[in-house]
Amino acid sequence: MGDLLEALHVRVVGTGDRILVLAHGFGTDQSAWQRILPYLNHYRVIMFDLVCAGSVNPDYFDFRRYTTLDAYVDDLLNILDTLGVNRCAYVGHSVSAMIGLLASIRRPDLFTKLILIGASPRLLRYKNPTKFNTTHTRVTGSSPVSLVARRMIGEVIYLLDH
Repeated sequence: MGDLLEALHVRVVGTGDRILVLAHGFGTDQSAWQRILPYLNHYRVIMFDLVCAGSVNPDYFDFRRYTTLDAYVDDLLNILDTLGVNRCAYVGHSVSAMIGLLASIRRPDLFTKLILIGASPRLLRYKNPTKFNTTHTRVTGSSPVSLVARRMIGEVIYLLDH
């Protein structure tokens, strides 16, 4: 199981008593969370890369295994079990929102809160979610969308603390 932690680039940062898992969506990797990490220094934050992330060695991706979200759920739960996590809050973006939701159905005792950003329930209909086509937009600066994204970060932190 230690191989999984290395393969998916699992990182644990911070020293807080409460555990927070940050899970990225398709088309990104854990670096998507870098800008909000300074605001989460009172948590022990767990981040990892989905097996389909570009940063993960493609040899780890097994097309037969990852035909449904169940294998991604297995990865998440194996990471948390290996790290000895008994309770955590979970923030999932896009497909990882659905992975967290499915994991919480399987292990409701493990999750204190689920914060699902841009959840994609339609991914549950696809036999192979990695073939789902979506458009990704990069948002920077002071555009209205960027301002909304910044506000969402504040709301996520508020939800975690309440």
